[in-house]
Amino acid sequence: MIADRQEFDERQQIFRADGNVVVRFRQGELTADRVRVNIPNRVAVAEGNGVLTRGSQVLRGERFSYNFALNQGTIQTARGELFIPATQQDFQPAPSADVGTTDLSQPITQRVSAAQPLQVQGGVPGLAFGFGNLSSLQGGTVNRLRFEAEQAEFFGDSLTAQNVRITNDPFSPPELELRSSQVTYNRLSPTRAEIRARNPRLVFDQGFSLPLLVNRLVLDSRQRDSGLLSFGYDEDDRDGFYIERSFDVYSSPQVFFSLTPQLLIQRAIDQGGFPDPDHFGLVGNLDVQITPTTSAQAVANFSSLDLGEIEDNLRSSVRLRQLVYNHTVALDYSYRDRLFNGSLGFQDIQSSAGLVVFSPRYVLGTSGINLNYQGSIQYINAQTDQRNLLPSDPAFEDVVLPEGVLPPPDPDRDLSCIDPDDRDTTGNGCADLTRYQAAVVLSRFFPLWTGTALPPTPTEGLRYTPTPVVPYVGVSLEARGVASAYSNGDTQNSLRGGVVLLGQFGNFSRPFLDYTAFTLGYFNTLRSGESPFLFDRIGDDQFVVASITQQIYGPLRFGVQVAYNLDTSDEIDTVYSLEYSRRTYSISATYSTGRSSAALTLRLNDFNWTGDPGPFSGLGSSTVEGGLIRD
Repeated sequence: MIADRQEFDERQQIFRADGNVVVRFRQGELTADRVRVNIPNRVAVAEGNGVLTRGSQVLRGERFSYNFALNQGTIQTARGELFIPATQQDFQPAPSADVGTTDLSQPITQRVSAAQPLQVQGGVPGLAFGFGNLSSLQGGTVNRLRFEAEQAEFFGDSLTAQNVRITNDPFSPPELELRSSQVTYNRLSPTRAEIRARNPRLVFDQGFSLPLLVNRLVLDSRQRDSGLLSFGYDEDDRDGFYIERSFDVYSSPQVFFSLTPQLLIQRAIDQGGFPDPDHFGLVGNLDVQITPTTSAQAVANFSSLDLGEIEDNLRSSVRLRQLVYNHTVALDYSYRDRLFNGSLGFQDIQSSAGLVVFSPRYVLGTSGINLNYQGSIQYINAQTDQRNLLPSDPAFEDVVLPEGVLPPPDPDRDLSCIDPDDRDTTGNGCADLTRYQAAVVLSRFFPLWTGTALPPTPTEGLRYTPTPVVPYVGVSLEARGVASAYSNGDTQNSLRGGVVLLGQFGNFSRPFLDYTAFTLGYFNTLRSGESPFLFDRIGDDQFVVASITQQIYGPLRFGVQVAYNLDTSDEIDTVYSLEYSRRTYSISATYSTGRSSAALTLRLNDFNWTGDPGPFSGLGSSTVEGGLIRD
């Protein structure tokens, strides 16, 4: 223990310390204006600007009562920060007899980074809640949270607090808060934490309040659904607008299983006769972490619960991944996988099974050139338009046709790989072939000009984004070579080169026209041969891609991206996006004309900071000592 003044009551075995008190133990540190420590009971009571630091976790309060042996305590007028990935380690029960055994050579000025002025290093996209075929949920989790509460009680790696405010915003007042009359935090595993709240609601900008329909949220470094009622749009499989809700059926550090029932609103309205099994969908997802380097995933996606047509309503996949050195080896099986192949539109793969090897990203010396490659062997059943791969109509068995003319296909040919809506309008069918494929990608970015970012403050660089925007202009070059061979003797080899001019102007800080991002790319493909399948056939040899994203006003940005085939003068796809971007969160809506799909995504951003963010009100607390008001 370190303090300006110390007393020890030998009879009662009680330490009393006043003024800049530091009590150190093996797993942390307690600082305050005044501390009383009962040695026999191993209980410390701290008053006045108390700060308890356990590893990366920081808890503050006007009065602490802490039992070192049980790792249990109570905090009055509590606030603090939690670093979720380290909570299990930091909040583990301490070994016995650990008070006063830590090396005290560390300077007091270094004892608590939280006592230093706030410094924010910026943020990154974190937890994403999305729905719709275009929803992009790549990202991570929200690793850091801060909270305030009238009172907090903690025991081990769990915490219960009253009248709570939680935010991912390091600045005050926060842009986004979760408020509840009671919140319980529990660490579930090294990658997962659970927050349960009583009558929770989201508060935006200290004004608009949105009640939540759920009282439990799992923060996970692995991709997870939000657990909220979600709305989606899928014109292809689900005939338009639908509602879904995810439920965790089983969850552990190694196994996660969820079900997502869907109500297909637009289909039900169009067909009438609600309810009907055809008006419901279901998605099942199973993730298994077998070993640290081995994982498995299985997904079953039902676009209808009409079991009489299950073969046309189910899409599924199973993948086993193994990390071998720095490469990923995957055993894959998919049933009715659906791919968007540019001008050829959506194509189904009836079934595919095989082995795929992915390389990491290599940087070739000091050249700045990135290298990726992959190889695969797959047995595939998919749609083909090559008549020589389809059985012929028996009625033409004895008919002599001109040289080079093939008889029409058998009316009873296998059509399972073709969309049910197209089976009467095409002479195609399904073929079974083995495909051997290797691909190499080289890419390099050349910066032409780089501007200056604004400081990471809430009124400048972090006004509308989690990371200060750096203006720049650059050129990206890419060369992609793909060699494919099929068991029927066909090959498709291609070399695609592309050049993209891209950049952004402005700092996205002023309220009007302070951000413009653009891309303009040209791609050309040299190829020989043609795939017997439609799903991987090259349909766009020469095309351009152009996009622009413009700040309209404040946090609102609008974007358009267009892909255009120069050989056929046809539009490949156009994607419209509208985003409401704030420092701590963003809401974006996206619609693709080529895919006839839409998405809506809510993303919470994750921040890294040091120092004390201060109370949520933005006003520091004050105390009175000897008649003097001290901040």
